[in-house]
Amino acid sequence: MTTAYSRKWQLTVLAALLSAPAILTAAPEPNIALQVIVQDFTWREDVGQPLRLKESGWLYGIGVNGRLRQPERWQLHYRAQFYGGEVDYDGFLQYLDGRVEPYQAETRYLGAVGDLDASFLLNEGDAIPVRPFIGIGTRYWLRELDKREGFGYDEYWLTIYGRLGLNIEVPESSARTWFLSMALVVPVYNYEWAVDVPLLPDDNIELKPKRKLGQHLEAGVRGQRFQAALFYEALNFGQSDLDRSGMFFQPASEKRLAGLRVGMAF
Repeated sequence: MTTAYSRKWQLTVLAALLSAPAILTAAPEPNIALQVIVQDFTWREDVGQPLRLKESGWLYGIGVNGRLRQPERWQLHYRAQFYGGEVDYDGFLQYLDGRVEPYQAETRYLGAVGDLDASFLLNEGDAIPVRPFIGIGTRYWLRELDKREGFGYDEYWLTIYGRLGLNIEVPESSARTWFLSMALVVPVYNYEWAVDVPLLPDDNIELKPKRKLGQHLEAGVRGQRFQAALFYEALNFGQSDLDRSGMFFQPASEKRLAGLRVGMAF
């Protein structure tokens, strides 16, 4: 039987492999940028009234992104990011005997992002380039719920998705370009693994939250050296089926991120 320790490493290696396309394409060239990311994070779970669960706070990260020009009108766009932080948990405790009580604590997050898109220039020669794109990406994160008094546990999340969207650029000069990027996030696989769950004979729970569409919106400016962008991302997860014990499920959940990326190009 796979141990909890080895399973953690398997998920970490899988996430690294899924992020590899974005990382490996980041070869030194003029369109690569190193970035610092600050993001306002919210996580909600729809557990039904009168229960409520919400996590909110700031997450901080570093990343690399850029573009690789390909033959004809094609471009590859890549992004890799690592982030972490601690947010406020406002929820409840639910005991096996059915008792429920409000509970406030902190939740730690640690995660990685990898996206790789291919775009095609529709209107070569026009003043405002328009590029539809298609891509693939992954999100992997650890959600470490508070472990005071033995109540907390760890959740490992993995989602793999496609991206379908549009990039629009408005050159202000040869040295500065404003841009807007809109994408529909189409999940193809979701996986959640909870470990060290207290009060259970089997402290490992595996779930597959249902797939739901998400969105990503980003707007910013790109100069010869400096880059900055505001972004908003909405990821949605439908309620999972019961786990193999028939006792547990993941409620419908939503992840919201709004933040700022600032970087220097090389």
